[in-house]
Amino acid sequence: MSESEDRAEDLPDELAVRLRDAQRLLARLRAPAEVRIRLNLRLAAICNSLKMPDSSKAGCVLRLDQLIADAERAAANSRGEV
Repeated sequence: MSESEDRAEDLPDELAVRLRDAQRLLARLRAPAEVRIRLNLRLAAICNSLKMPDSSKAGCVLRLDQLIADAERAAANSRGEV
């Protein structure tokens, strides 16, 4: 079983916390508007896909992990740390 599948089993509480944390990360992000908009759209897509009856929770966890990593990378870029 993969790490994202393991995390998907702890739903919904852990996922709800991670979604909230991702939203807070994006709210604090100091990056160009285009980057912030794109990341927020990805978060909205993840949230919307979770509402679908046949959604893959493990897939959503993986997409959320990728979103958070991309947001952290964008934050580092905007601070000139890269």
